[in-house]
Parts: sequence; structure tokens; C-alpha cells
Amino acid sequence: MKLTRIATLILLTLLSSPTFAQRTRNVQPRLRTFEGTVVDRTGGARWAGIVVRSGGRTYDVPIHDADHSEREPKIVRGDIWTVGTLVQVTYYNHSNFGLVPTRVVEVTSASAAQRHGSGSASVDSWQPFWNAFRSAVSRRDKVALKRMMASQFDWALDGYISPEEALQNIGKIVGWNKFWLSAKKAVATKPEKCSNTPSMNNHSGYCVYARSPFPMQLVFERGSDGNWYWSAFPGD
Repeated sequence: MKLTRIATLILLTLLSSPTFAQRTRNVQPRLRTFEGTVVDRTGGARWAGIVVRSGGRTYDVPIHDADHSEREPKIVRGDIWTVGTLVQVTYYNHSNFGLVPTRVVEVTSASAAQRHGSGSASVDSWQPFWNAFRSAVSRRDKVALKRMMASQFDWALDGYISPEEALQNIGKIVGWNKFWLSAKKAVATKPEKCSNTPSMNNHSGYCVYARSPFPMQLVFERGSDGNWYWSAFPGD
């Protein structure tokens, strides 16, 4: 009984100590950051936001919220509402509200060049990836292909699946022999900006095409980590 009273006194002392109370008050949500391209606007009767595509995934980013104005993010610069704008989003995850942005910044070409060291960074990082992807297709190397796929892979414009599921679908629906033959023709062509193709302008990277023996499109986009990935297989 005496030991129980002593333990209770020790616990009450710790809980009332300034150090413990200060640590409890100072717990903050973990902030994360990603970069992506504005591909659409979204919203409802009481809120408005933008849809940002990054690393093969799309995110609804609320900007104005009539019911929770205290959570509206700080817009640092730029017209973030324009489709095609490259933005940087700082956010935290809330158990009830999902992604809660705290800061949205338009990423200018100058700031992007500064982060990557030069204005040609995107070209320099693209070419090694493209060479590696073409080599994997030439070798029919599924393992290497999987390493170059986005973690959230856009399958046939129907939704996002894992790389494992995408490879299984290729085997079951397309057939690996047809896939390799068509992919070889596709990667022999010059990649085009997806924005130049009306049906693919919701993607921010490059596309290549083949018409036979299986009609296909392959889409490649830069992830939030700065690396390039095979991000989508829209089919024909």
C-alpha cells in the first residue's frame, strides 16, 4: 500500500513538471513536402481546391474552406489555380480531414534550376533514366522494369495500382511477348511531351507510342524525389 502511494506521488510530480507539460504542448504534426503539376480544380459548396499530380499520383489540395478558414494554406506566390503550374505543397495528414496543406508555392523555372544546380537538370536526369528503360525493354528484364515504375501506377486510366499488380495485368491481359514487341517499337521513337497530346495532357512528362502488335502508350513522369519513373500504362 505504501509503495502504491509513493508511485502515485512520483507520477503526479512528473505530470505537473514544467518540462513534461511543455513537451506535451509543443507536439506538432509532422510536415511533409511534395512537388507536382496542377491538373485540375476541385471543390464543393463550401470549399475549393486544386488537383496536383506528383509521382504518378493525384492529390486533392484544399485551398479555401468556408467552415475551417484557420486551416487555409499560405499562398506564397504565383497563380496556383492555373492548370499546368508546377507547385510545391507543404502539408500534414489529419485523421479526419486527410491532406491539410499549410503552404503552397508556385515553383518557377529559376527556383527549380537553383535546386538542381542548372537549367538543364531535367534533361540530364531524364537521359540516364531513358537509356536504362530502353535497355530493360531490350533485355526483356521485368525486374529492372519494376524498379523504374512509380509506386502508384496509373493503369489504363482506371485508377492506381502497385507495380506488382501492373506487371501481373500485363502478363494476363496483354501477354508478355506482345508487350515486349510493342514496347521495343515504342522506345525506338522519340519521346513527346504528354501535354502535346490532347488525350494525355493530364500527365506532365513524356509519352511514347506503338500501334502493333499491341496498341500501347507508355508515360514517364518525374516524381517528387526528382527521379523519373514509368508512371502510367493507358493502353491505346
